[in-house]
Amino acid sequence: MRGPGLSRTDLSLFRNVPLAETHELQFRVEVFNLFNQARFDQIGNSIGTPTFGRLTRAEDGRIIQLAVKYSF
Repeated sequence: MRGPGLSRTDLSLFRNVPLAETHELQFRVEVFNLFNQARFDQIGNSIGTPTFGRLTRAEDGRIIQLAVKYSF
């Protein structure tokens, strides 16, 4: 049996802003599964079980994470 293909695009953007000689602020945006593509689990392949030949689970959709980091 063949399951669905796996494809995922992640993106990370960040910007460093100097505040003083040794102080810095960093702004981050991270996006996991940017295009919100469905990612299904593999097909059940145990003959005789109720899940044989079925897709029963999917992974999370798009996740966006924002962060601010202060370095000194």
